[in-house]
Amino acid sequence: MLTESKPVKAVSTVVMICFLGLQATCWLPTEALADAGSDLKKIEYKYYFRGNYPKAIVELKSFLKRKDLSDKQITEAREYLAASFIVTGSSADGKGQFLEILKKDSAYKGPDPGVFKSIVISTFDQAKSEYASAVIRTAPDTGIRAGAGSNADAATTAGKPVYKKWWFYATMGVVLLAIVGAASGGDEPPPADTGRVTVGVLVQ
Repeated sequence: MLTESKPVKAVSTVVMICFLGLQATCWLPTEALADAGSDLKKIEYKYYFRGNYPKAIVELKSFLKRKDLSDKQITEAREYLAASFIVTGSSADGKGQFLEILKKDSAYKGPDPGVFKSIVISTFDQAKSEYASAVIRTAPDTGIRAGAGSNADAATTAGKPVYKKWWFYATMGVVLLAIVGAASGGDEPPPADTGRVTVGVLVQ
């Protein structure tokens, strides 16, 4: 019966270990990404929905440091982190989490009223109003300046003296010509009527 020599067996073992290590390296990123969603659900149900808000805050902060999260997962984690802050009395921190969501997605509609408490919803409304005010304050005012310039130009044109406008001189010229024409036609006397008849005779 043939037996495998020790050197051959050792080489086979090393090759197998390298192969398994390569497989594990290729598998981990995909598996980690797939588990991010389930890890978030575990935090929500294990801590938040059981009322252990301080532990939920710790776990959610740690979760948000992960590099394999999608935008949707980040938004959801911040929602629960904000809610955990708010119900433990840290409304400012909770509002800060909502502001972070709005900065990344201004179309964010807010937490689900069917899931979160009314105090969480009202804090989000405050954050939304604060965010809208900040956007208005930082908006460029080029349109306002342009409108002001146009109004200034219109006011300057409207306030221009009449004697500096072209149509004033054109009108004056027409009126002057009419006066001169009327004056020259009125000085010529009408032909005198003497009562005589003039007869012309043609001599051939």
